[in-house]
Amino acid sequence: MAAAPLRLGELVSAAAEALGIADTPATLLDPEHPSTERPADFALIERQSLAALWSEVLLLPAAQRAALLLNLRDAAGNGVIELIPSTGLADFRQLAELLNMPPARLAELWPELPLEDARIAEILGLTRQQVINLRKSARERLLRRQNRADSNTSTRSASSSVGARLGSRIQALFRGGNA
Repeated sequence: MAAAPLRLGELVSAAAEALGIADTPATLLDPEHPSTERPADFALIERQSLAALWSEVLLLPAAQRAALLLNLRDAAGNGVIELIPSTGLADFRQLAELLNMPPARLAELWPELPLEDARIAEILGLTRQQVINLRKSARERLLRRQNRADSNTSTRSASSSVGARLGSRIQALFRGGNA
């Protein structure tokens, strides 16, 4: 059975859960004119959570990291790898280096991202099933590391939800909305 594509937003939510961070509504100062803005510290907390999660992504074995990042999607299935340089987590060259490819090769692939498993397999010289297994292992490893970071974290989130949470959080940072 094929694993579902990695849902980036789910990864961030799992990280937030592991770090004990919860989305809480802002207190309204004027009930007749509610604010749609998030508290200032919310974005900071989200960035810190995202940075902690990214540092764990960097520790993944190269093949797992590539399988994860080349197929990175949010909860709606949209690619979000292009947002990584905008977050300051990694610039384009660093991202190419993390994927073990020259920046020119990543630039060629960029319009195609996120890639399907068969395409990733072709690039990595693996089978489609190996790519699926690598991404699944990456998700599980990230979830374990986040759970270990906070022993009070519930492990009820499925590993397939890890990616969508990260994607949604990255998007929320740039759209100013709650994901």
